Amino acid sequence: MRYFLDIQKESLIDELKCKMSTCLSATTKERLTRHAKEYNWKITSLPKTDNNKVYIIKKETVKIPEIWVSSIYARYREAFKKYLFNYFDLQLKIPKNYHVDHSIPKLCFGNKFPDYFIRLFLVDKKMNCSFGATYEKTFYQSEFNKEHNGGFHINLITILKVLGISLPPKNFNDEERDNWVIKTSKQLEENGLEKWELHYPGLITLIYDGYKNINIDKTITTGYYTVKISQKHFE
Repeated sequence: MRYFLDIQKESLIDELKCKMSTCLSATTKERLTRHAKEYNWKITSLPKTDNNKVYIIKKETVKIPEIWVSSIYARYREAFKKYLFNYFDLQLKIPKNYHVDHSIPKLCFGNKFPDYFIRLFLVDKKMNCSFGATYEKTFYQSEFNKEHNGGFHINLITILKVLGISLPPKNFNDEERDNWVIKTSKQLEENGLEKWELHYPGLITLIYDGYKNINIDKTITTGYYTVKISQKHFE
């Protein structure tokens, strides 16, 4: 299983570095089909799963196939097990300490948007739980009632999960959160992504937009930009 987690991480990092514009986490069935024609992706079914609810997407420039499932598909963990068997020759059951994770929560789509498909990842259970239902429900609250019209790119939440980076505790104060953001920004750079200063605004916004329990009012100046972040960004 460690082998798969490592190659999943390497593949996502490569995709973010080279093909970020097409690194998607959720979109409609129609758009997946259209993108496949535009970018020369190959979409196939997964043996012994529902051909209308589970897709395998192979991209020429990506190391491993992607597994996507319908937003209303309930047997996604079993589908992921078959994916591991068919493409990585992993015949063991998925250990209980791993979660098959939707890169965008199913609740953002549900029965209201049944035509959406969501990309799956395997993540450490403890890591996934560190994000917590409270955080993700708060962060994605604006998506629950939104009328969707298009695709969603892989976001920082998914990147952190796949890379094995936990969120800071909710009770961290402003200084502790700032230290976490700097440390995490540098971890992303060490993993081959952009300079750490470019990650800082997204990560600080991620924390405050998810927890919403500490006011923020600061100006950030680096060699790349000057940006002011205040509480009004999160209201």
